[in-house]
Amino acid sequence: MAALSLVCKDCNRQLKNGDEAQKHAEETGHCNFEESTEAVLQLVCKACGKPCRSSAEQKLHTQFNPGHDEFVDKTNEQGEVTYGGGGAAGGGGSGAAGSSSGEQDLPKERVSDKVNKELMEQLKDMGFPEIRAEKVPLF
Repeated sequence: MAALSLVCKDCNRQLKNGDEAQKHAEETGHCNFEESTEAVLQLVCKACGKPCRSSAEQKLHTQFNPGHDEFVDKTNEQGEVTYGGGGAAGGGGSGAAGSSSGEQDLPKERVSDKVNKELMEQLKDMGFPEIRAEKVPLF
């Protein structure tokens, strides 16, 4: 059976496609993804079109937006998982790709290019992943 989603094996978060996996990796430092045959829940509010991925998210949306209590289940409309057009990032034989808009040809400026390298190394030595260490203001 074809993969319908990706799962972060570090935190068990279910992701719709490679672009979401790439964003998740950048935000968390997680890079261990696997394909899953389980589709990501996609409940879309009829009033505003906001997608909700869980019944808890649906309940909160309804609670904070009176009158937004009808949802359409579009879970099965997603199709197979897509990976985008960039290089692979991930583990377990599955890859999560970057943007498919041609951006992979452009050099991406990272925050770590601007930070104090000595302080960055101290944070990494303390066990912080580089992706987290670079978010600390070390300018």
